[in-house]
Amino acid sequence: MLLNKNVPRIQIDLLSRLRSEQLYLGTGALPSPPQMSTQPDAETVLPVEPDPTEKPSAGSRAPKPPRAKQGIINTEAQESSDLRRFVAAWLGQEPFLTQGAIFQRLGITSGSAQSKIKHELGARNLLVDHKLRVGKCVVSVWEATDAAFDLVGFERPTYHSKGGYLHQFVAYHMAQCAKQNGFSAEIEFFLTNGKSVDVVLRREREVHFVEIAMSDPMEKEISNIIKDLETDLQPDKLIVAARDRGMKVTLQRMISSDERLKDHRHKLEIVLAGDFVRKR
Repeated sequence: MLLNKNVPRIQIDLLSRLRSEQLYLGTGALPSPPQMSTQPDAETVLPVEPDPTEKPSAGSRAPKPPRAKQGIINTEAQESSDLRRFVAAWLGQEPFLTQGAIFQRLGITSGSAQSKIKHELGARNLLVDHKLRVGKCVVSVWEATDAAFDLVGFERPTYHSKGGYLHQFVAYHMAQCAKQNGFSAEIEFFLTNGKSVDVVLRREREVHFVEIAMSDPMEKEISNIIKDLETDLQPDKLIVAARDRGMKVTLQRMISSDERLKDHRHKLEIVLAGDFVRKR
């Protein structure tokens, strides 16, 4: 306030004295404050703040709250519209793309723009961000929430694969990779004992079973392997696609120590699920 040239000198002097009295003990030696005129003056009269507890009198209008600047409103509306367009473009792509593939296909190459979009999607509960090791990297796998589909009026698709979204993601990529190598692929193939295999691959007389291990407990995966082998259709190879290296090592150790699998270990192969995922 003291730096404002429009404040009268008499007010500056008064404020100076009041502040000095709070800082020093010997206030008696301070000169008396100059007398202020009792007549209102255009320069000295300060605006009176309304009492929030006082009700407005009849015929008077309550003060209106300050309105937000139109530019801010327009910016927020524009950002919301841009986000809606992005979600529509994202969900309009083929399913089961990595985060990097989504941005690449939509032509968004700026790192700061990508970070901002991802932050907004998460803040508005429009995605669940899963992590999966692919080669030497850990990639983000985006699962669109119901709120994302509702935002753009799209119907949520259904997939053949059971389990969570990451399980479905891996099953899709396993099937696509197999087809590129001359196999046919069937997701959720039912055996004669009622057990379903996550993916069954066929090429001429060759049959491979694929089980996808995305979550604990690992004892469940061992049980799945045993049930897969208790059926008329015997696979030439039974592949278990593990979520990460830790899970892969655990499964290898459990298989090597389980006596129920000693006659089948030669056909069991533990791989990393991410090795079959296309990042682009």
